[in-house]
Amino acid sequence: MNKNTLFIFEFISGGGFNKVNIPNSLFCEGFGMLRAIISDFKELKFEISTILDYRASFLSKFLQANPNNIKTVNAEDNYLILFKEALEECSYCFIIAPESSNNLFNLSQLVKKSNKKLLSASLKCISQSTSKIKVFKFFRKNKIPTPRTYRIPSTRKELDIDFILQKFKKLNCPIIIKPEDGVGAESIYYFEGENEILNFFRDFNEYSELGRDYILQEFVHGRDLSISLIGCPQVSKSQINNPFILSINTQDLNIMNQANISEYLGGTTPVENIEELI
Repeated sequence: MNKNTLFIFEFISGGGFNKVNIPNSLFCEGFGMLRAIISDFKELKFEISTILDYRASFLSKFLQANPNNIKTVNAEDNYLILFKEALEECSYCFIIAPESSNNLFNLSQLVKKSNKKLLSASLKCISQSTSKIKVFKFFRKNKIPTPRTYRIPSTRKELDIDFILQKFKKLNCPIIIKPEDGVGAESIYYFEGENEILNFFRDFNEYSELGRDYILQEFVHGRDLSISLIGCPQVSKSQINNPFILSINTQDLNIMNQANISEYLGGTTPVENIEELI
């Protein structure tokens, strides 16, 4: 086996949605990341393989990978089988996947158990960042400004409305309710008044995944931005261990609407005034 064989897997375009419709915004961004990362690793002389959803197979010509190393995940396939087969043929693996439902953690764990070198986020990092409550506590501990966040108690798979109303009154500002492990702006609900909350929760079970944990956050007005950075552990006191900022990105979100349907419409990188923000 070539020592520089690298399997790059992107969940959305790589078969993770092969049995359901793929949201356009998520697919475009996912495939865009796959294409960019393949191009970067190609520059580093890696021999690259990947797998593609059958509906995206016609786009393989835009990937800088040997066509023989691009496998198709059909509608009837179990993408995990093709994932494991591709994993066996590589020395390194890089994964792009959502943290929800432990997708990213479970796939990365498969890589580690196969004794392959994982080039994407570590299991410890994934475990920490998947949980919004854990991230909130980490930020608070390290004195990083972050919206006040609460896990919503639930009984018999129903969220505690009294708790929600209590926190809403305490915060005295608009609030957001969303899944504790949510990604891609899924199931984000925005409320400005008590009556909105009460009316919404009459039908909440129609919107929510029963049994899933939800959080409540204060809503902070401002620009929707994200940051891409590289961090590394501190090896010695003399080593610079501050994260290296790659880019600051805009996020196009639609959450403040009458239908209470949240949408992620994509993003742009980098922002125009990045120097002012760093």
